Amino acid sequence: MARRAGERVASIYPDLWQSLAPDEWDRRVDAALIDAFHRGLRCEADAIRYLSLAAEYGWDFLDRADCAWMRRILEDARITDSSARIRRLFEECRRRAAVAAGNARQREEFLR
Repeated sequence: MARRAGERVASIYPDLWQSLAPDEWDRRVDAALIDAFHRGLRCEADAIRYLSLAAEYGWDFLDRADCAWMRRILEDARITDSSARIRRLFEECRRRAAVAAGNARQREEFLR
């Protein structure tokens, strides 16, 4: 599963994958998957979501203050299913990215 998840995320983020030496990519993927496992994320789809977030927001995203909101979602005790937590986080990230893209388009139109 780890190899497939790493390959899938490398195909989504080819520039990031190519910017790292193969052994460095493998180390980062392994470390992220260990963290995901400790968070209760056991299936391949959850691993891919977690790796995608790490690739998009930085391998240390859960340790950074600007991503504290992400950590709160992943550690929300009100949601007992870890798969539901990662899906919620992933969807919230997608929603925020869509809002940011819309804001950028509006800003660009305004400045024309």
